[in-house]
Amino acid sequence: MIWASDTPSEAQVVWVRILWAAKHTGGHVPKRQVEELAKRAACDFDEFYRNRLGPPEDTDHLLILSFDAKGVAMLHRDLREATRKAAEETPRHP
Repeated sequence: MIWASDTPSEAQVVWVRILWAAKHTGGHVPKRQVEELAKRAACDFDEFYRNRLGPPEDTDHLLILSFDAKGVAMLHRDLREATRKAAEETPRHP
């Protein structure tokens, strides 16, 4: 989750704890409690968007990155046996 500041508010800390407990214990979070926490956490909404842009950089140097979203290349010897066999049977495209 993204908050308006680096310091979490009380509502944010409680919200994260409730979500963690519900996910890891299978517990139920009552509707009214979720609604109240959402209201308290939403108070940071305007501040987040107001402070979202930082000051302009004072440099002429650009760092440009490109990603193909194909994942991390693995060495065949490091794959599990079933995955390795499937990888060896599949033709590679450059």
